Amino acid sequence: LDNIHCRDCGHELEKDLEKRIGIIDASVSMGANTVSVNYVPQEIKKVKIEDRIKAMGYKIMKTEADVQVGLKMQKKKGVLLGISAFLFITGLVLFWGNLDPIFFEYEWNFLVVVFSPSSVLFLISLAIPGISIAKAGFYSLKGRVITIDLLVILASIGAILIGEYWEATAVVFLTAFGELLQD
Repeated sequence: LDNIHCRDCGHELEKDLEKRIGIIDASVSMGANTVSVNYVPQEIKKVKIEDRIKAMGYKIMKTEADVQVGLKMQKKKGVLLGISAFLFITGLVLFWGNLDPIFFEYEWNFLVVVFSPSSVLFLISLAIPGISIAKAGFYSLKGRVITIDLLVILASIGAILIGEYWEATAVVFLTAFGELLQD
């Protein structure tokens, strides 16, 4: 499997598969990035199991070519995370160095909207790794399991709503960096 980052993700996949008629049990090995499924072929077809795994947001790598594509994607994620880091650090220098003119600011109850060079850099830096984390969070929500990806997205949305763009970016960036190291 590709895109399996944590034990919760593996547990979520096991639980979802085991709910299906015809599947006896499922076991995810984090170290090997594999899933083993014991099933009754008369009750469920292998293609249905594979479709369900894909629907949960995971890519099945069957050949060496698939593994090579996965490695290329991992390198691409590393480059994108490097760009995100550069934008994040640049935003921090502007924000903490008082070099950040505020062009627009609006406050209403707890909602704070700030438009400045650093806020734009933070939001772009957040979006680069945040898209894949949001997708993983969506799939976990779809599978009725709360995972770290979902919690990270909720925390970043909350931080954005109160105008703490750098904190939202830090949470998403550090999570993506941790997942990259884990991969």
